[in-house]
Amino acid sequence: MKTIALALKNLLSQKIRALLNIIAIAVAIATLLVFMSLSEGIRQSTLETKFKEAPLTQIKVRPKGKEASLFQLLSRKVHLLNEADLSKIKAIPGVKNVYAETQYRNISSVELNLLGTNFISDAMILGVPYEFIKDDITNGEKWDTNKEPYPLVIPSQLINLYNYSVANSSHLPAINEKLLVGQTIKIHLNYSAIFQDESTNQKTVTGVIVGASDKTNFLGISLPEDLIHKWNSDLYNNYEKSFLEFYVETDAAEINSKVAKKIEDLNYQTSYIQKDLASIERNFLYIKLTLSIISLIILLTAGISIANTFFATVIERRKEIGILRAIGATPKNILVLFLQEALLLGLIGGGIGVFTGWISTVILDQVLLAEINEISLEINSLFKITPQLIIFSIVFAGLISMLAAGIPAARAAKLHPIEALRS
Repeated sequence: MKTIALALKNLLSQKIRALLNIIAIAVAIATLLVFMSLSEGIRQSTLETKFKEAPLTQIKVRPKGKEASLFQLLSRKVHLLNEADLSKIKAIPGVKNVYAETQYRNISSVELNLLGTNFISDAMILGVPYEFIKDDITNGEKWDTNKEPYPLVIPSQLINLYNYSVANSSHLPAINEKLLVGQTIKIHLNYSAIFQDESTNQKTVTGVIVGASDKTNFLGISLPEDLIHKWNSDLYNNYEKSFLEFYVETDAAEINSKVAKKIEDLNYQTSYIQKDLASIERNFLYIKLTLSIISLIILLTAGISIANTFFATVIERRKEIGILRAIGATPKNILVLFLQEALLLGLIGGGIGVFTGWISTVILDQVLLAEINEISLEINSLFKITPQLIIFSIVFAGLISMLAAGIPAARAAKLHPIEALRS
């Protein structure tokens, strides 16, 4: 306790020098806290989004092979899955249900008048069963094919894409699902808005938006599957049911990887949330390492400043060190004294840095979330500060300070008392 009191007294006697070191440490720790909390906050938001996109018991299945081009997908020029594939996957142990997503087999476009502006673009026209989409249908709307306007569900990603690219750049109001539900969409079958080709088979039907979903393909709109099969039958005399992908529901999340392995053994490719999470964790590990390196560089600069300070301090306090040795202080006592001064600098600087970093995250959250809310992304916070991160930051600041002061402190401890008193 006596050495701590003496260490504090020595720091107070060199207020300007101590203050500069504290500021350097505080800036470094504040930067570390902001970067680490940002990395963790974005990671958590990404994981929450992934959990919304698909249940833990769901596996997406696609045919194995080279990736098709966007034009091929839109025009459905490539053969994908069929009834035989569906039967194979249903027969796998652990598979509870399989929902097939089909697609209209020709190029098509959709047209929507929104906020006084007419939008038209090529899109995939998809078909999904009611059981798969029922949780995304609002207001108890029916999912049938009896008459126009046909019910349809749009991908939630499309709303975010519009808000990011169109609304943001053109200064238009942002949209959300509530605004879109009930809106009528024109579906132009066998017509490309991009290439504007004229087709004798061109046909226009109307649909009404009854919901938005994270589960459906973001390249198109989803209608009842029976309707898509009917349109395909009208288009091709020899049409056989085919599917874009399967959504496999398993008995439990714990067996997803085993079921996926069996599906892959049948020469299909799979994606499921557990596999995606592993990939996300790896990507965020790289991000965290990059941000940590930047923070460590700033901390290294602060450490060099502390080391220079203590080298100068040892020279200036040689006589004081000699007196302390003369009255019975051991080399260990001198070493501990200087390390305690460095520790106090680190803890004070670390505490101030944590407070400054926390205030910074609150301000940045308010500014950035105001922008994000305008594009309808459901994110509560971009930063995540945990008690563990706070404790780590303060302790780390103390350790860095002690390491920086280690060599000058060891040099002070080795000074001979007589030589120190003569200086």
